[in-house]
Amino acid sequence: VTQGHITAAEKARAAAQIEHDAVAKFFKMRDEQFENYFPLYKGKRDQYRPTSFKQAYDQAAKSALAAAEPITARDANGQKVNPFSFQEWAIAPSNSEIEPEQKGFWIQKSMVGVCRQAGAGVSLVKVRVTTTPEDLAPHIASKLPAVGGPVQEQDPWTRWLWFPVEVEVELPVTQVGNFLAACAKPSEKNLLTEVHGFSVKAIAKVPELVKAEFDPEANEKPEDKVDIDAMEPNVRCIVKLAVLHPPTKRGTE
Repeated sequence: VTQGHITAAEKARAAAQIEHDAVAKFFKMRDEQFENYFPLYKGKRDQYRPTSFKQAYDQAAKSALAAAEPITARDANGQKVNPFSFQEWAIAPSNSEIEPEQKGFWIQKSMVGVCRQAGAGVSLVKVRVTTTPEDLAPHIASKLPAVGGPVQEQDPWTRWLWFPVEVEVELPVTQVGNFLAACAKPSEKNLLTEVHGFSVKAIAKVPELVKAEFDPEANEKPEDKVDIDAMEPNVRCIVKLAVLHPPTKRGTE
């Protein structure tokens, strides 16, 4: 082994360390917003205040529902649906519920932003979050950087996890691609998402025959007399997502 080999190996190791640090910083920055609590919440991680959390959660749920009203779908009777599955605690939640429910709230709220990202005509029907997260596959997690504290097997939040999410919307068929793109890269809270599957089902029919009166002598064409955009059928799109959750450093607010 020559000095040149040693120098090249040291440079390669330094470059790998820089890349590793950049990846860790990326995940850490993406996760910081996801770790936030409600501004009105008086507790912090490992020093929970369930009553304060319930009050903050209830207020935030009302605000989120009101903010989503313009893009909320309607039922068969023309009434606005409630697309969220926010918790309605009769009493304050347990300490163990606070972490997953806070993150579940952020995920649901972010789907409103996803609908807006996708463009006009997208209506939110339902969003469901499994607030019992699943472990990321060990062979994948082992290749990701350590961005939190040490792993504690009794504490799932120090491991790489992901939350299963299902989002259901109604939208013009031409907007499906935009919606999937927004799901894959939501701007709100910079969530780390992965699309695991989707389905599209027609819910409206396009008329097979459209009457259009036009004057050929005036160089008019039938397509000039038909509102093509109005003929786009609405579809029901269900997307299954996984929201990646990096390890959480214990003892931080």
